[in-house]
Amino acid sequence: MKKLSLALGASAIAIAVAAPAQALLGYDVEEVRGMYPEGDTFNEALTREYRSFALYEADRMVDWMDADHFAAKAIAAAHGETPMPEETADRDLDADHAAELDGARTVLMAALADGRTEHPMMAARAQANFDCWMEQQEEGWQTLHIQACKQGFYDAIAAMEPKPEPQAAPPQYRRIEEGAVVYFDFDSDALRPDARQTLSTLARRLDDDRDIVVTVTGHADRSGSDEYNQALSSRRAATVTTAIANLGLTLANVQDLEVEAKGEAEPAVATADGVREQANRRVVVEAYAREPVGSAPTASAN
Repeated sequence: MKKLSLALGASAIAIAVAAPAQALLGYDVEEVRGMYPEGDTFNEALTREYRSFALYEADRMVDWMDADHFAAKAIAAAHGETPMPEETADRDLDADHAAELDGARTVLMAALADGRTEHPMMAARAQANFDCWMEQQEEGWQTLHIQACKQGFYDAIAAMEPKPEPQAAPPQYRRIEEGAVVYFDFDSDALRPDARQTLSTLARRLDDDRDIVVTVTGHADRSGSDEYNQALSSRRAATVTTAIANLGLTLANVQDLEVEAKGEAEPAVATADGVREQANRRVVVEAYAREPVGSAPTASAN
């Protein structure tokens, strides 16, 4: 260690100019050995952290110089002073490790600004672990100790970070199906009164806040040529699409709209070619919607 990193305030000066007897190694260690700091302020917590570190260095590592150094910081904290975190200039570090620790110290100082008051226990732990990390890094041979102090520092920093507000669970939806079938007169694409009523009922059910996908499919019976019936089913589908829009169910309500023409290819009732069949002269409207789980289901059209 190059030099002692002193606490702020008057007691820091007192430590630096202590009497010769007090300067003997182990003096401060023995003083903190008899201290039993309690309380939950930053300084009280910092006293405990530095005391623990000082006794570890003295009793386990037999490193009396660093033990006294951190004991002095514990004493300063106990006397109401605010010992500052170590600085890389006070330690014999290579350039790469000095740069890493300088960056970590910047993070620490930012966290301490509010953390001393809002998270005193974690703030004290972060500072003590940072000093531990730097002291162990200077010695450079106890890799497990270096990693333990480093991890302890980052764990304490993380514990002081603001916790995100809990997010409400996304709404759960079920898929519901709506539909209607409207019928046309022979060789006609004009909408009949009963068809208008059917579409009006469907439009009222779909005119809400649900996400809606609508498919409109036109059909024809098997009377007439394939080409003619294909075109006729297309006109019927267009008629129904226009009617739905005129009833108020516009693309502002519909997420996706698909219009298809099947001609005579998919009859509702199978017939021979050339046979007229009312059930096959139709447009099928299928609507798929999402509805929040827990709400009353919407009745489907008959």
